[in-house]
Parts: sequence; C-alpha cells; structure tokens
Amino acid sequence: KFNNLGIPLSSPKITNMHNPALKNFVRPQTATTVEGGYLSLKQVVDIAYNKQAFELTTSEAVKEKVQSSYEYIQHVALNGKPIYGVNTPFGGMANQILNHDETLQLQTNLMFFLKSGAGNYVGDVYVRAAMVILTNALLKGVSGIRFEIIERYAFFLQNGITPRVRELGSIGASGDLVPLASVARAVTSLADCFAVSYKGEQWGTQAISEKFKLERIKLHPKEGLALVNSTAMLTGIAAINLQELNKLFALSLHAHALMMQALTASVQPFDAFTHSHKPHEGQIFIAEMITGLLTGSQMVRKNGDPLQGENKLYQDRYSIRCVPQFLGPIVDGFKTVQKNIEIEANSVTDNPLIDMENFNILHGGNFLGEYVAIGMDQVRNYIGLIAKHLDAQIALLVMPEFNNGLPSSLSGNTTNRINMGLKGLQITGNSIMPLLLFYGNSIADKFPTHAEQFNQNINSQGFNASMLTKTSIELFRKYVAISLIFAVQAVDLRAKQMGKQVYVKDVVSPETFKTYAAIRQICNKNVLLSEPLVINDNSFPMDDFIDAIDADIQYNGKLVTAANALIEKLDAYYAA
Repeated sequence: KFNNLGIPLSSPKITNMHNPALKNFVRPQTATTVEGGYLSLKQVVDIAYNKQAFELTTSEAVKEKVQSSYEYIQHVALNGKPIYGVNTPFGGMANQILNHDETLQLQTNLMFFLKSGAGNYVGDVYVRAAMVILTNALLKGVSGIRFEIIERYAFFLQNGITPRVRELGSIGASGDLVPLASVARAVTSLADCFAVSYKGEQWGTQAISEKFKLERIKLHPKEGLALVNSTAMLTGIAAINLQELNKLFALSLHAHALMMQALTASVQPFDAFTHSHKPHEGQIFIAEMITGLLTGSQMVRKNGDPLQGENKLYQDRYSIRCVPQFLGPIVDGFKTVQKNIEIEANSVTDNPLIDMENFNILHGGNFLGEYVAIGMDQVRNYIGLIAKHLDAQIALLVMPEFNNGLPSSLSGNTTNRINMGLKGLQITGNSIMPLLLFYGNSIADKFPTHAEQFNQNINSQGFNASMLTKTSIELFRKYVAISLIFAVQAVDLRAKQMGKQVYVKDVVSPETFKTYAAIRQICNKNVLLSEPLVINDNSFPMDDFIDAIDADIQYNGKLVTAANALIEKLDAYYAA
C-alpha cells in the first residue's frame, strides 16, 4: 500500500534496522526511568537496543516545571515580544515579527519545509537513541513544550515505533533540523507522508495512528523548534558508535595477544617497572591489559632472552614491544570523547532557552554539535591507527623472515606447494586498512560558511562526523574479523610446531583461549583438534568466515562473550 506521495504504508523489508530484536519488540523486564536527570551513555544505548525498557517519570514536580516553561513562552510569544523562531521566521529571515495567526502556523510549517532529507534510512537503534536523549532534555523544563508531547515520544519508545530518518540532511548546527523534523512529524502524526518502522515493517503515519488510536498533536508556539533544534540525533549516533567501538577495541587487544603468542613474543616490555617511568594512564592501563591477556601462556618468552633460530633478535620489533605506548594515547582519547559525548547527551541543546527562575528568554547556540563532531573525527583517526597497528602484526605473521619459523602466508598444509594460505585474506585486509586511514580525515573543519543565508556561517558537521564514524566502525568490524582469523591460524600453526600431542588449549593463555575457541566455533571447527583453522586453499570459505565473525560481533555473540571481561574493564576505565 502506498500513499499519494508514493511512500509505502507497509513494506515487508527494512534492511537497516541494525538490531533484529526490534522486529519482535517486547518490553524488557528491567526499566530505566527518564526524568530529566543524568543518563549514562550505557542507559541511552540499552534503551535504544531494547535491553532496558523506557519509563517516563511520574514526578509532579517535573511536570510542573515543564508546564511552567510552556505557559510562559505561550504568554510572551502571543503578546508580541520578539522571540526568535517563535513569533519570527527562522535564520536569515528572522527580521520581522509575525502576527498572531502566522505565529500559530509557524511551528507546523517548520516541519514541512524541513521535509528535505536524502539517502537511505538511518537504523532504528540510532533514531531511538536520539529520542531518548531528546526526551530527557525536554523534561528539564527549559524548552517551552507541553508534557503531552513528551508522553507521545515515550509512547513510541515503549512500543517500538520508530520514525524513519534519512541519513543525509544535517550540518550539525541549529542541531539536526532535518533528521529531527522527521521524528517530530511522525510522533505528532502531522501528515501521512511521514513514515515509521514497526516490527520490521514500514508504516505510514495514518496507519500507525489508527492502530494505536493516536490523535494528531497540533504544535503550539516554540514546540516545533524545541523538537528539531537539538543535537540529539548526532549524539545518539555517537553513543551507539562508542558502544560498538568498545567491543572492537577489546577484540583488537585479544587479537594482539594471540598474535604475540604465535610470534613467541617476550612479556618483558609490559613489565610495570617500565611504565611506571612513563606514567601515562592509558599506557599503564594497556600494559596491564596485555599482561592479563598473556598470563598463563606457554608460548610467550618470560624474560628478555632473544628469539631462537636463524632470524633471532635480542628484543621484539616495535609493533610488539610498543603496544602500550602506541595504544595508550588511543584509549585515553576514547576516554575523553566518551565523557564529552555523555555531557552532550545530558544537555539541553535547543534555542532559545527559558529561565523560569528569572522569567527570562535566552538566545544562544547550544545546538552546535562541535564537541561531538571533533570527538567523532578523533575516533575515526584512532580506528585507522589501530588497524594500521594490527596490519603490522599481520605482516610479521605471514613472512618467514620475521615470524620465527611459521609457514609463508600461514599456509596450513606446506606439503602442497600450490597452497597460498592466507595470501588472499591479507589482500582483503589491505583493501580495508587504507579506507580506515582515509576515513580518519576530519570533517568538522570543512563546514560551508554560507549555510542558510550566512546565518549558520559556522557549523559543526557533527551529524556527518557521526555517520562517517558509523561507516568506519562497520569497516573496522570486518578488519577485526580478518585479524582474528590470522591470529587463530597462527596460534594453531605455532602449537603444531611445539609437538604432535600439543593442543592449543594447553599452551595459549586462558583469556585468549576464549577468543580462540569462539572463532573456531563460529567457523564450525572443532575447538580441541590440533589441525589449523585453514588447511588447504580449496577447503575453506574465507568470505563466509569473515561474514560469520562480523555478524557474531555485531549481534553480541560468542566473541563479545569471550571478550566481556576486557570490555567491562574498558567501561570502568572510561567511567573513572
């Protein structure tokens, strides 16, 4: 079924929901009450993923605060005092006072001229995260909006109804005007040309309103502006990005630890004495994490003795020896970004704001998403650095000149001379890694200075920065999958060299065995067999391996469970 604009009222496929669980939306047993107070990013993300139910506050004090700001703005606006975007037009056109009738119509008209997004739809979890952030901000009672509208946002979150939002249309100044207008129009049932997703299908606003008996909400002065003049969307996407990245960073450390064992690396570079004499918090933290991941391994060298064999060195190469010094600043960078995104998520970012203690209306610029934009730019740069570091380790693993006796390209069967091992996999990895470095370029400094009649003559590009980071993370997840295949294959081959009766479980560290076992299980390989993950070139579906590992990480499967201890330590480090 289609409406008169050709938008489907119901479509059986929504391929970018990001979380399949939302197709069968059932409210969780545990809930987070949202009341305008402080929300952690974890709470925002858990509600977005439907791990926690959304509960709206029943506090009369909160309701009264919201109602007071609403009543005040209505009184002032309809009595002729100039208030930007309330009884004046917007941006570079805000040079005149609207009459009574025009003021009443302005907020609804705002929703229609912002119906201008382009591109594919953003995944539902990102939209839900934005709705949580916006709802919490509106409950602070400085935006001039009725509690009734906030209740409708809560209803959509509680029932798994998610407005459809295009991925192109925001420059991150005056907030996310176009994306958040898509949300507001659908939530208020403004017109049937606005769509939502519900249980994996796309619905028109009229159809979903009839199903849930929702009346159209007519917007009053300031209310439309309060709903769209916010950084909630770019911040919601950033919050999801950080959670996804935390999993991948933990797994990249597991990959490093497996690779170090396969390369028979020394544990001496991670000794606390060294790092106490260069006491950056992140460097010390990474050294401790690597030490923990390698504890109990029979493959690593316990002291400073050189590698044995033809290509022995008296110390390991930099990519092994300098892991704490290289990744320390990155984990500290993630920590700073995480804190800034959490502050943004708990901010009120519309304009103007209403100070009810002093009966004042204040025009400002909290809608500029610069903290998020710069933070997401930094995150993409860090992702490129992590990938480049893993690439250096992979290069060591595949070359007999550097890998301490492992077969070329980690071939699982060297008796077959036409076997090329993981040569093709390395090429695929090399196709992704430069892309990640390219995505590390900044966008926050590339704003147009003439936007919207030169009104938005600086803007953050925060939405684009968050969306680019989302893309970078999706690529990085595939690169981590490839890195883990290399790591497991190398550990298998090293164990095989140690003796016929040697099993990986007996010689690898207990923490990294969890990851090793998860990869073998995902690839349908017996965990306890001593044969390599990949034996002959024609006996394995490598692209299927990548897809399976990618999906397992994305949907929090075996690998996330295996790395959970480290993920929790990263969470605690960021929160400290």
